[in-house]
Amino acid sequence: MNTVVTLADIPPHIPSDRIVDFDIYDPPLRKSDIYDGWANLMGDEVPDLVWTPRNEGHWLPTRSSLVLEILEDHENFSNNNVIIPKSHGDSYKVIPGYFDPPEHTPYRLALNAALSPRIVKGIEGKIRSIAGDLAENLKRRGECEFVSEFAEILPITMFMSLMELPMEDVPQTKFWANQMFRPDGSIGFDEALGKLTDYMAGHVDRRMGGDGTDMLSQLINSKINGKPLSRYDAVQIATQVVIAGLDTVVSFLGFVFRYLATHPELRRQLASDLALVPRAVDEFVRRFPIVTIGRLVRHDMNFHGVQLKAGEMMAIPTMIAASDESFNEDPRQVRVERISRNILTFGAGPHLCPGRHLARAEISVTLQEWLKRIPEFTMRPGEGPDYRAGVVTTIPSLHLVWPAKAEA
Repeated sequence: MNTVVTLADIPPHIPSDRIVDFDIYDPPLRKSDIYDGWANLMGDEVPDLVWTPRNEGHWLPTRSSLVLEILEDHENFSNNNVIIPKSHGDSYKVIPGYFDPPEHTPYRLALNAALSPRIVKGIEGKIRSIAGDLAENLKRRGECEFVSEFAEILPITMFMSLMELPMEDVPQTKFWANQMFRPDGSIGFDEALGKLTDYMAGHVDRRMGGDGTDMLSQLINSKINGKPLSRYDAVQIATQVVIAGLDTVVSFLGFVFRYLATHPELRRQLASDLALVPRAVDEFVRRFPIVTIGRLVRHDMNFHGVQLKAGEMMAIPTMIAASDESFNEDPRQVRVERISRNILTFGAGPHLCPGRHLARAEISVTLQEWLKRIPEFTMRPGEGPDYRAGVVTTIPSLHLVWPAKAEA
């Protein structure tokens, strides 16, 4: 892992009872159950806000209610730096994610328009066609490595199609995105971001001022406060969108299919009644938060009994919501019939994920098209859990098996 191994010096204002040794890039139990590892932060003896010397030192809330409060409070916790360690985030200035309201608002409106429920509804047929073809081609094989042979193909194909970017560029662009959010030391954060930005700049230059109808053209030719985007802003927005589009749904699908492979009763319930799938997706979204983003403390302040200093970093682990009993009843249980649920998976506040409608559509359609064709599947015997932690936590590989002649 390309994290900062040296422990940070403990600032004098950090109370000793708030100090924990916790690495967000290598949490406890990462090789068995990563959610159990995060749940260690929520013990009765653990304060609701702690500080770790890992990754240059940062604060870490241990209750979902506190996570939600921070995400919604841009006046005290800024998006000007969202990557931990802080030195990496100092160079991550892509917009509009880097902005806070009110500067953020007009850019966000442009993103909302490009990813609205109406737009997503219009492309649902294309998502269904891609998902159906992939599942049909795999069905008679009786096995697959789900991440590389399905999860990486469907959302990335859909995203690259919407942006009209070359499919042959996917391996390289995804490698750069991975090195930013789940580094393995291959290249540095700044180099990966620079290469991805340069890549998008070429596409922006070819489309700025044009009349293309693809998502990239629509975004970069948007008007902000009545004025066309500058080239710099256009490149930054394009980079922000491609980073998000190449990773999150891919990672989420791995968690969902691993769960279904080990919970046959729920899998068979959904396969027998595909109309339940959208409700199940709501529950999967609640159960499998995978993002740990950062926020920058704006000014000295007293917050929940501790003194925060301007410039300190706050890690925001949505992962803890999977185990927080004060946030949802029986949080580790997947209950399709839940009437209400609290969700952190897409974030909250002004930076609530603009791609959430597309993500839900891709997940729902994937489940429906897969379960039509492959209702019975399990993990390959001997397959153990394997997680890679980071800004977005993922399951790097998932081998599934099923009867070779499986039919709906």
